[in-house]
Amino acid sequence: MPGALADITIFDLDQFHIGQVLDPIQTMVLAGAGRDFSTVIVNGRVVVHNHRITSVAIDLPAMHRRAQAQFEQMIASYPERAHLHPPVEAIFQPSFPVKQGGADEPV
Repeated sequence: MPGALADITIFDLDQFHIGQVLDPIQTMVLAGAGRDFSTVIVNGRVVVHNHRITSVAIDLPAMHRRAQAQFEQMIASYPERAHLHPPVEAIFQPSFPVKQGGADEPV
């Protein structure tokens, strides 16, 4: 249609984790994730280019800190909802000991 603005996505199939490609759509659905879209054009405007958001200024480190704080708050609420109310440490046991403190302190 003349004058219509396009929505286009470019999916990067050359990444190792994608594996082998027979059909691009099936590969995208079965092996892909949002990080694999190298370019996104919405309404004719480039909003992602070279895997980076270009449409708005986003403070990704601040967003990550906020998400981590929300996640930790959710994890802290598990004992009140779990049977027998075990401590968080009993519900979420790390695979390896987690070191707290500075780099010079022993584990």
